[in-house]
Amino acid sequence: MSDTPAWAVDQGTVRGGNVATDAAMAADAGFRALGLALDQLLQLGVERAHATLTDAGLAVSGIQGLPDLNVDPDETHGRYVAALDAAAALDASGCLVGTGPIRDRTIEAADGIVRDRLARLVDRIGIVQLTDVPWSALDGLRYERDRFDTGDVPVARLRRAFHEAGYRGSYECEILLRMPREERPQFLRDTHAWLVANCGTLRARASGWTGGL
Repeated sequence: MSDTPAWAVDQGTVRGGNVATDAAMAADAGFRALGLALDQLLQLGVERAHATLTDAGLAVSGIQGLPDLNVDPDETHGRYVAALDAAAALDASGCLVGTGPIRDRTIEAADGIVRDRLARLVDRIGIVQLTDVPWSALDGLRYERDRFDTGDVPVARLRRAFHEAGYRGSYECEILLRMPREERPQFLRDTHAWLVANCGTLRARASGWTGGL
C-alpha cells in the first residue's frame, strides 16, 4: 500500500490545447491521471482518448464540463448520458458537476446541504478535487484560483480531514490560471511537487490508479 497518492490533474489546469498534449504534459510533471473535458473527449472519441492516455501511462480521473445541477434536466439529459457512458468506458472515478444555490436557496443553505451529504457518503466518494483561492476572490464570489502555495484555502488540512473521515480515494487538482504557454510545464511540475511535499504523507488506498496503473 502506497504512502503517497497518485495525484491527478484536469485539462483546465494543463491547457495544452488537446488531449494528447495535455496527457504528455501531465505525465511529464509526475501526475498519474488526467481529468478530461467532455467536449474534447467526445470530439476525439472514447477509444482514441483511452489509447492516448494509455500511451502516456495515465488513467482517467474524471470527466468535466457537464451542465450544473441547477440547469433544466430536459435540456441537459443527453450530455449527462454521454458523460456517464464515457466515464464507465474509461473506468473514470466519476463526473464533475456544479453545486450551489438553486432557485431561492441561499449559498449558505446550499453549502450546508453539500456538507451534510458528504458526511453521509464518505465511503462512496469517487474523487476529491483540490484547488486554492485567495480570500479576495472568495469575498467577491469570483471564480478565480491560485497556486497551492499562495492561496488562502487550507488544502493540506482539508486533505487530512478527508483522510481522518475515512476517505481513501483519489485526488485531482484544478488550478485555473492564465500564464504564458512556455511557463506551464514548470508550473505543473511545481504543483505536483507541492502536493507530494504537503499532502502526500497520509496512507492511501492501493486499489485502482491511486496505487498505480
